[in-house]
Amino acid sequence: MYTCTETIIGKITEKDEYNPYNSVGAAVLTGAIFKSTGGIRATALAATIGGALAITYHFGQILWEKEKPTFSTPNWSS
Repeated sequence: MYTCTETIIGKITEKDEYNPYNSVGAAVLTGAIFKSTGGIRATALAATIGGALAITYHFGQILWEKEKPTFSTPNWSS
């Protein structure tokens, strides 16, 4: 369901490159749709949790890209 929602949002926004906002929006909508029969409170909670998880994932991905481990080469190898 998440992937379908993300694809639909990508088609609506007409963005070819990867956009993390589409992913967060898809997570929010997926959570809201998943719990839509449970009432407004459950829907809002599921949407919030989905959005928070997506934001946490993308923030961690940014930190991982920024601080990649570097391996030094010894001086004698050149």
